Amino acid sequence: MAVWYIEAHPHETWKQASRSFWTWFQQNTALQNYGFSEGDAHALGSVSLHCFCVPDHHGAAVGLFEDWAKEQGRVFGRLDDSIVRLSSGDSFSPSS
Repeated sequence: MAVWYIEAHPHETWKQASRSFWTWFQQNTALQNYGFSEGDAHALGSVSLHCFCVPDHHGAAVGLFEDWAKEQGRVFGRLDDSIVRLSSGDSFSPSS
C-alpha cells in the first residue's frame, strides 16, 4: 500500500481533495481503473495533511498523487520506512 500525505487547502475536507484529484486524474491520464482510500489525517504545525492510501497493484501509477500535488502547488510526501518526508523538507512519523 502506498500512503501519501497531501497538504489540505484551508477548510478542505478529504472528500473535496479526493474529488479534485479525481477530476485531475480524468483529465491527465488514460487509465480506466484506479482506486484509493482515506487514511488518518495529520497536522504538522500549521499544515493539515490529508492521507490517501493507494493499493500497490496500481504499480507506477501510485505516483500520480505526487504529480497532482506538484501541479496544485501542495506540500506532499509518501510514507517510507515509517517516515513521511515532505516536499517542504519537513518529515514526521504518522504514529507520533
